[in-house]
Amino acid sequence: MARTVSRRAERNVVRLVESGAPVDSQVLAYLNRLSDVLWLFGRLLELHAGVESKMRDDQHASARWSKAW
Repeated sequence: MARTVSRRAERNVVRLVESGAPVDSQVLAYLNRLSDVLWLFGRLLELHAGVESKMRDDQHASARWSKAW
């Protein structure tokens, strides 16, 4: 849920920038990195909880990490 909120904040800041409002350039970078670290924490929690959460299934096998992430 925290990542959802940070992504929403990022989208709102993008709208502000597009509307011409003065926004510090570091705000977008911070919000983007925040959502990344929250995603990583979520993955870590899944790992510690023993949850099996594969990025891709066997039917759609390809490179583990792609530019689509």
